[in-house]
Amino acid sequence: MINRIIDISVKHKSLLLVGVALACLWGWRSMMTLPLDATPDLSETQVILYSRWDRSPD
Repeated sequence: MINRIIDISVKHKSLLLVGVALACLWGWRSMMTLPLDATPDLSETQVILYSRWDRSPD
């Protein structure tokens, strides 16, 4: 099946290039029209603990 796809792609180069160009334009248009409300915080989760330090460093 992969060999058949490669053979068709080699025989019809212009059709393949038009398909790739259309896919790129569709992706670009989708990216520009996608409403974006907020970006997620991808950093590591941090926990801050407040405690009394009543021991020596030893």
